[in-house]
Amino acid sequence: MPRFALRYPLFIIMLCLMAGLVGVVNVAQMPVDLFPDIDMPAVVATTSTTSIVFFPVTFLSGISKYIFTPLGLGVVFSIFASYFFAMTVVPLFWAAFIRIDPRGCEKEGHTDTVEGRKPSFFKRLLIVFDARFRRFLDGYGRLAYRVLQRPAWAAAAFLGGLAIILLGLFPFLGRAYFPRTDPGQFVINVRMPSGTRLEVSDQYVARVENVIRSVVKPRDLGMIVSNIGVYPGLSAIFTNNASIHAAFVQTGLNDDHRIGSYEYMRRVQQKLSQEMPELSTYFQAGGLVDGAINQGLPALIGIRIGSNDMEGAFALARNPAAEIRTMLNVSSVYIPQDLDYPGIALNIDRERASLIGLSVIVTVFLVPAVYLVIHGRRERKLASAEE
Repeated sequence: MPRFALRYPLFIIMLCLMAGLVGVVNVAQMPVDLFPDIDMPAVVATTSTTSIVFFPVTFLSGISKYIFTPLGLGVVFSIFASYFFAMTVVPLFWAAFIRIDPRGCEKEGHTDTVEGRKPSFFKRLLIVFDARFRRFLDGYGRLAYRVLQRPAWAAAAFLGGLAIILLGLFPFLGRAYFPRTDPGQFVINVRMPSGTRLEVSDQYVARVENVIRSVVKPRDLGMIVSNIGVYPGLSAIFTNNASIHAAFVQTGLNDDHRIGSYEYMRRVQQKLSQEMPELSTYFQAGGLVDGAINQGLPALIGIRIGSNDMEGAFALARNPAAEIRTMLNVSSVYIPQDLDYPGIALNIDRERASLIGLSVIVTVFLVPAVYLVIHGRRERKLASAEE
């Protein structure tokens, strides 16, 4: 039924509207003696107070707004829809299928027996339910009378039983307001030593992938996708990499994985710190709950430093990062920016470059390539001279 409703939502909506319309028409024509006794102010107050609890979700911002606002609206719409059907469809079915004997529930079905008719299914169900419910009320009355006779013993027994139950459930109780869920994936932000060339970065990432394959069991591993470096274009805004010696490795697990994502993250982090200590890594699961709590940021706690002096701001960011790493409950600290990567500053005379047919874009890509070729030839000459 849920799959059918998700596949054909318009049909379900039209069916509910038809049922509500039929209920409204029939309730308007229903005799007064058949209409159930409903305390309208109490029902309206209960519905309104339950719905207004979800109003604060409208003040959320960021990714939490897009996750929790639809959930709150869904609950509110469901509550008012249930109120609408309770006021229209339910009385209709009550009058059509459940007719209580005016002499009382204990006489229910007596008229049908005298006249030789078999009571309807709903009437038989009502008779059985009423008989058992009355036995339950009688037993509850006797138990309440005994408890009131010995209030001290009753309170001690109740509190003692509650304490035993709580002690038994304590090892299984969580302490998180939003329990952590297994997203079935994790992402590793990797930064190689500053100045690492792109081909060497590729070798480092290949070693990281081998570590992941050695830790994650083959039956649990889905796929590994690595993104190395940054492309100087519009796509650079969609990556966390700051230069060609930075990368992020995404690991997806199969749906039926036996070991959780966070356990695999702990094992991979431990092995990387032992085998490749020269790398700077930061692990994140990328789950829906973590993304909502972190407001879309990669970490729950983020320190942002802004300044016109980039080198001063970067040096200032290193001091709290070093202090935070020494804390017991901190697993890793990551600074996305890296300012000490070697580079070439080009001062281009646009007029002279245009005289020889070079544009700024061609010059930006051509000069570093020529520099690398010349620098490589010089290193080879020096190496051959030393030999």
